[in-house]
Amino acid sequence: TAEFGQASDKFALVQIGGYYEGEFTPQSTYATQVASTIAQGKRAHTYIFADFSSNTEADSMLNYYLPKVQTPKGSIVALDVEEGNPNTASVEYALAKIKAAGYTPVLYGYKSFLTAHLDLASIAKTYPLWLAEYPNYDITTSPNYNYFPSYDNIGIFQFTSTYKAGGLD
Repeated sequence: TAEFGQASDKFALVQIGGYYEGEFTPQSTYATQVASTIAQGKRAHTYIFADFSSNTEADSMLNYYLPKVQTPKGSIVALDVEEGNPNTASVEYALAKIKAAGYTPVLYGYKSFLTAHLDLASIAKTYPLWLAEYPNYDITTSPNYNYFPSYDNIGIFQFTSTYKAGGLD
């Protein structure tokens, strides 16, 4: 069952799985979390932990995961790029492939990692960003905008990794 930190939450971003340089790790709870989110009248979106560094790997990852997406067409399919050696061309290629499949492509990560490895300014001209930045791992239910990672085209600001005691799956 999809859990929410607050009754006022309107959406969930559910991990479909991970891709680690050629290795697939599907998330076993994806389908039930998506179904439960929708049954609760909330919007369901998808993200993929994406450790890839070529168009060939992007094709492999997306050819595997896109047919398994259970959120509605038009929903977000985000690429969680926070490790490895990503490059701008293959990330843009993957985001374009998500868009061509009928979903809303979003790039997720930490500003420091993304700007160190990618031409983030170029990517942000076309695709929205979901950026995470927070001061600690304390339970935090509202944003501390002193940590807002100012950048162009931020669609989602993740202000905590600990939204609820015990965490969220």
